[in-house]
Amino acid sequence: MTTMIHEFPLNDEIRELGFSKVCANGKTLLVYNSSDLPPIQCEYYKNDLQATINDLRQALIESGHFDNKTIEKFLVLLSQVWVKSVEEEQHSRDEEESSLSQAERIVQIAEGKCQEFFVDQYRTPYSAVNIGGHTETLPLNNGGRFKHWLSKTYYELEEKVPNAESISNALNVLKAKADFDGNSKEMNLRVASYNNKNEIYYDLTNGEWEAVKITSEGWSIEKAPVIFKRYSNQQPQVYPSEQYPDDVLDKFMQLLNVSGDNVEDHKLLLTCWIVAAFFPDIPIPVLMLPGEQGGGKSTLQELVKMLVDPSSIRTLIFPKDIDALIQQLAHNYIGFYDNISRIPDWISDQLCRAVTGSGFSKRRLYTDDDDVIYFFKSRLGFNGINMAATKADLLDRGLIIELKRIDKKEQREVTDIWNKFEEIRPKLLGYILDIVVKVLGIIQAISVKLEELPRMADFAKIGEIISRCMGNPDNLFLQAYYKNITLQTEALLESSHVATAIVKFMADKEIWKGSATDLLERLVDVAESLSISTMSKLWPKSPNILSRKLNEVRTNLRDIGINIERQKDSNTTRIIEITKIESNKTEKTSSQSSQSQIDAPLEPAIRDDIEDDNDCTDDKPCKKNTQNHAQNQLSDDIDGKDDIIPTVREELLEIPWENQDSIDHNTNASFDCWHGDPPKPKPLDFNDQSWWQIKKGENKR
Repeated sequence: MTTMIHEFPLNDEIRELGFSKVCANGKTLLVYNSSDLPPIQCEYYKNDLQATINDLRQALIESGHFDNKTIEKFLVLLSQVWVKSVEEEQHSRDEEESSLSQAERIVQIAEGKCQEFFVDQYRTPYSAVNIGGHTETLPLNNGGRFKHWLSKTYYELEEKVPNAESISNALNVLKAKADFDGNSKEMNLRVASYNNKNEIYYDLTNGEWEAVKITSEGWSIEKAPVIFKRYSNQQPQVYPSEQYPDDVLDKFMQLLNVSGDNVEDHKLLLTCWIVAAFFPDIPIPVLMLPGEQGGGKSTLQELVKMLVDPSSIRTLIFPKDIDALIQQLAHNYIGFYDNISRIPDWISDQLCRAVTGSGFSKRRLYTDDDDVIYFFKSRLGFNGINMAATKADLLDRGLIIELKRIDKKEQREVTDIWNKFEEIRPKLLGYILDIVVKVLGIIQAISVKLEELPRMADFAKIGEIISRCMGNPDNLFLQAYYKNITLQTEALLESSHVATAIVKFMADKEIWKGSATDLLERLVDVAESLSISTMSKLWPKSPNILSRKLNEVRTNLRDIGINIERQKDSNTTRIIEITKIESNKTEKTSSQSSQSQIDAPLEPAIRDDIEDDNDCTDDKPCKKNTQNHAQNQLSDDIDGKDDIIPTVREELLEIPWENQDSIDHNTNASFDCWHGDPPKPKPLDFNDQSWWQIKKGENKR
């Protein structure tokens, strides 16, 4: 067992007497003089000063190194030092004991005031705290709101200021309780699905911790059963209004400089993007806003951000490391990046993963091998003078909205724009929520399917439904979306030096075969004729890099009639074959693809002759829901009236196939209904009963 050595602090008077050091080693007191002589030793009685002094006096006399006057003066001074040292030691011990008991008291207070301690889906510890008549979920980190709440609560109850060590010790205990004894609960940011995705909760991030509950029946402001996480950048959302003018969306669009060659298409795409952002489980494209200076790109982003995800930080800049990027994506439901000239490859890859939904990890602070895990589907966007995205996989996940410079006569003051926005924000938000209600009603009532799936198929499907719920004709959204996909292809081909060179190279050829080495040599000559610098980082310097570049653009080149295939010859040498797709074949394929996509049969919405739980007759119309305007304005409505989607009755009505006798009406089977041969592609039609897919015996809305 190691013996603790206690050294007494000596003052100058003792040192002037010739003593350099006094210390206690176990039960022995050692006194050193200024010379190199061995220390004088005596018995050390820790709790008996007088006994120790008596023994030390005798030892000093026997040493013969000091006269009596010096010895007595030394003993008096040492006694004073001894008493002071003992007092300081006791005070330190008392303070340590007090600190431990204070930490225990803090834990006791936290357990009494908090509803529970738990961990989220990433094992981050949280507490559910009763504050001001509502429950807040606060992370148990070593800083922030929970720590402040602990300090405040302790001071109010004990009328003492807790020391930092007590708070830290208490937090460690509470985190351990959450980790080992608490339940695991899913935490959500801003928007959450609930009840098998039949309900959506939109966090208002206000002081009352209220959320908007959205179902196919309507929306209301309630205390959410789901748990939301909040960050310091988030701001409270306004209360949505149930009353709004019919042109509230037009008033919002007037604040935005949506321009370009396809203005109406871009307005429709942007509106559907905003509404789709309220469906948290659906991946939606990256909002790409290229345009010259003075086009209102930043203002558009900021207005959309404040409409859906209010924040003190409206736009972001790309960080220099992946950990900071992951934190940005995790802390913002909508993340808009401003004035981007170029997106590095590593950021482009991460944005692709964030859009479609993927897991991310970063090293936990102050640890070497522990990770913080994230999983999210982000709503992202960026703007710049040029198209900053150059990689095919990111462009494929994009929605390009072009903005032109605002004419001087049409320019408005920024303060005027924001004043107008704040004036219509509650009404606009109410309108959007009504559209979400209508969309939920449709997707819960029927199985919506497209015959062929475009890029970002989930967004294409819900975008078409949103468009119809806004009163637009069938397929208007899909037509606009396919035009936008063409813009993506053009943007990629323009940004790729290799693609540009391939197009020029094949201008006078129908087919070319050769190795990657041969192709690179030929493309270098083409690049020089096009004034493309082969010394650029974007130009491949070796055949294997060329092969990778070709893989990135082969899909887009195929879209414009140039097909690239890789094969092996008899010598197992890899050969690249580039062919032009025959013009008539290309046109036919393109036409068929476009038509089958746009006119793909969508499962029809339920008509009002398949009615509510209240039996409806000609004399007794079905009950209408008039809570929200948007619910009563479905253009070309499913029943020709301004109803919401009615419920399905148990029986199947007017099954349009020839062999109805084969239906077993006593089963709960799912029926795929058709008659004769499958129909040819035709415009999406909610009233087309031949494509119903319903389950007998269930009530859906």
